[in-house]
Amino acid sequence: MDDPGSVTLVFYAVDTSKLFSEPFLNIVAAIGQLSRYTHVEIAIGSAAGSSGCMTNVSRVYNDSVGVELADRTGMNPK
Repeated sequence: MDDPGSVTLVFYAVDTSKLFSEPFLNIVAAIGQLSRYTHVEIAIGSAAGSSGCMTNVSRVYNDSVGVELADRTGMNPK
C-alpha cells in the first residue's frame, strides 16, 4: 500500500565522464553553481511504477507542459 506521507528527494548530478551526453542547460546550471548537482525532484508517496520506477515525481520545467507528475527511474533518459 502506498504511504501518502512518504517524500523522497531526487538529486541530479552531471556525469563528468559523459559531458557531451548531458543536456546543455544542466551543464550551464552546474557551472553557474560551481557544483555537479543541477536540480532536484520530489517523489510523493512510495508506490512503485512499472520496472520498479518511482511514481508521482514532480517535474517542473519552463516548457509547454509546465508542471506534471511523472514516473522516474533515477537514470538519465539520454
